[in-house]
Amino acid sequence: PVEVFTEGRGKAFYLCARYRARSRRPEDDFVVRNTRLTITGFGRFELAYFRHTERWFTVFRGLTAQECFREIEDNEIFWPVT
Repeated sequence: PVEVFTEGRGKAFYLCARYRARSRRPEDDFVVRNTRLTITGFGRFELAYFRHTERWFTVFRGLTAQECFREIEDNEIFWPVT
C-alpha cells in the first residue's frame, strides 16, 4: 500500500488502503476497504474485516470505539495486506 486512510459512509467507518498499480500511474491506483466499524447503538460498534470471499465478516459486536481501535492495533486480520 502507498497510503492508509479512513473514510466514513452512513453508519460505517472504514480503514482503507490505496495500492499502486503495476503501471505506476497514479490514475491506475486502486482502493481497498479492509476494516469496518459499524455503529449499532449509543457508543457501541461492530468490528468487521473484508474477507477474500468479497464479503464482510463481523468478528466483534458491542465494542466501544476505544476497544475497536485496540483490536485493530493488536489483531493482524484488520491490517491492510502488504
